[in-house]
Amino acid sequence: MIIVLEGPDGAGKSTLAAEFVKRGFRLAYHDNPPEFGEDKFETYTKTILGAIKTGEDVVFDRFAPSEHVYGLVRRGETQIGIEQLRLINRLLYSRGALTIFCLPPLETVEANWRARLKDELVQDFSQLEKIYHAYGSLRSREYDQLNATAFNYTEQSLQSLFGFGVTKLAIRYLSLSLPAGVIGSPEARFLFVGEQSDEPRDLAFYSASSSRSAHFLNIAIWEAGYKEHEIAFTNALRFDGSTRNIRDIYDGRIVIALGNVAGKICSAQGVPYLAAPHPQFVRRFKSKNRKRYVEMLRMFRGE
Repeated sequence: MIIVLEGPDGAGKSTLAAEFVKRGFRLAYHDNPPEFGEDKFETYTKTILGAIKTGEDVVFDRFAPSEHVYGLVRRGETQIGIEQLRLINRLLYSRGALTIFCLPPLETVEANWRARLKDELVQDFSQLEKIYHAYGSLRSREYDQLNATAFNYTEQSLQSLFGFGVTKLAIRYLSLSLPAGVIGSPEARFLFVGEQSDEPRDLAFYSASSSRSAHFLNIAIWEAGYKEHEIAFTNALRFDGSTRNIRDIYDGRIVIALGNVAGKICSAQGVPYLAAPHPQFVRRFKSKNRKRYVEMLRMFRGE
């Protein structure tokens, strides 16, 4: 299982990380500002995939939300915008991740921060206050229905997280995961099926580049009203060209097949689906019909 600990300086993340380590988790990552020339989106992606391969229970002390919040407040820019954050979350949550936002009262955070100010990255309280409120806003906007929770150590005991006699986590925080080759929410109502990834890591529509069909599709999906907790993504063909078993992934979800290849494979496997043009085709040849494409996706959602 992957645990992501988030929150401002002085919120108790490192202390909580140590508690996870006591319970058998490995401290796999501690986030820092981007190094010169570093692509944080790639760093986070590779870190998640690396953690998955080990098969261990791991805890991350800060991750993509930190770059989003701290970058915007401290540098006025960030490598992880909302689109990149949602993509990273799709990969995390497909692996059964839990995000814990450490958010004790602001006055507690301030007191802890001042007690070790010489060692802190943030040196100005007005910045720390902005960071604190940015985390609260981000949690309510992007994590409300994902497998995420807030932890206030001044009011909650560790037992509220770990349970009594449970060595790792209270059962209510244990999440489902998706099969290999599928990203998104394990509780998704809708499964978008594309054709084939053009890169070995085989992640469906995992790009925020404006020149890629993934970006076009994701923007259309969000405009059509889909929420991240209700969607998942896969490709009908693996990177090596072999056919993926969509029926094993289907599990009663509403399948939206994007393009003829995805539709034919769904049909051959007896998977009921709604047919939509592949976003790459619409982006290249039917860009003027983009509004119609969004309306079609909205109709598939039942609106």
